[in-house]
Amino acid sequence: MPFMILFEAVPNAGREDEYFEISKGLFEILEQQPGFISIDRARSVLSEGKLLSVSFWESEAAIEGWLNHPLHREAQRRGKEGIFRSMRITRLEVLSARDVPVGA
Repeated sequence: MPFMILFEAVPNAGREDEYFEISKGLFEILEQQPGFISIDRARSVLSEGKLLSVSFWESEAAIEGWLNHPLHREAQRRGKEGIFRSMRITRLEVLSARDVPVGA
């Protein structure tokens, strides 16, 4: 089973575009990261201003590799030093996952 990272962040006023620009710049590197599976981003419907990022990984070692990548470390520093008002990173081990048929 894969592993998941849930990143939750609330940008400071006027800094949301800066986050998305940094994310866009990191995406090409992220796609080449060993053990990376996929990523999705969304806005919370309940918490105004909260941004969510969910990524899937093959292993905890792959997650560590990404969290410690020099360009990602720089992005984390910038987030902590002013882009975000709050942020949380949650690591999860996926215990079960299955596709559910929909439609006719």
